Amino acid sequence: MMTVTFEVKVTAPQTRDSGKVRMGSMSPSFPAVRTTPAQTADDGKVRMGSMSPAFPAARTTPAQTADSGKVRLGSMAPVL
Repeated sequence: MMTVTFEVKVTAPQTRDSGKVRMGSMSPSFPAVRTTPAQTADDGKVRMGSMSPAFPAARTTPAQTADSGKVRLGSMAPVL
């Protein structure tokens, strides 16, 4: 019969974070944490990566929205 002995170690109740990050054998260097600026006003600019698209001005809904009663499905106009 074979006897196996295990040693059980209890972890310390306090764990301290050294602030170091390791990913496998690499130790990435992250920039310092920046706080959010107090003023977060929207300047209206839109950027998608390195592109800055030009969108047309927003149009308001026309005041008169009367229904002409015509129905079209693509190029077909069914008879109702």
